[in-house]
Amino acid sequence: RGDVAKGMNAPESSFVDVAVNEYGIYAVLDQAKGRIFLYDFDGNLINIFGQNGNVAGHFKQPGAIAWAEDKLLVTDRTLNQVFVFEMTDFGRAALGATEHYYYGNWAQSADYAKEALRLNANYDLAYVNLGKYYLMKDDYSTAMYYFRLGNDRSFYSKAFNGYRSQWIESHFSVIITVLGVLIFALIYSEMKYHRGRGQSGS
Repeated sequence: RGDVAKGMNAPESSFVDVAVNEYGIYAVLDQAKGRIFLYDFDGNLINIFGQNGNVAGHFKQPGAIAWAEDKLLVTDRTLNQVFVFEMTDFGRAALGATEHYYYGNWAQSADYAKEALRLNANYDLAYVNLGKYYLMKDDYSTAMYYFRLGNDRSFYSKAFNGYRSQWIESHFSVIITVLGVLIFALIYSEMKYHRGRGQSGS
């Protein structure tokens, strides 16, 4: 996906390498801007970092990227250097949520997602992860709450359908009773109407 070019002289993204770790996090290297895009195994954007420039810590011409356990290594062809990126507390929480979700550890994934939100309340993917957790627990109203915060309309619709079915099932007897009363009232009204017309015509 990359960055959308803005302005006539803005360079478009030029991807030159990709690295995938053991639980499906793939890091894509944009040589044109020196940007690194992190996506989870579903293609959701986790984070963007890195930059080309003439100051310390910036790339000149990034050429390759690789995972080394929980670190990212990026080589620079011009500087003949290897940049090592370590996880921040937020990165550890965000990737921890994704890792545990990938392996089916739903409760642990939810705990990491909550920690990620504590560090960054604007991290939409963590809200979505929490929504999925509560969706699997059939807690549809809570799932709807988190999907709404995470701006995920697709999963919100799934949670809403579950909530609607659950509500109808739990209120089935009340619904049947109300329908019975309405049908009885309609039949009684029709009978009374026709009886009145019969009496007036006699």
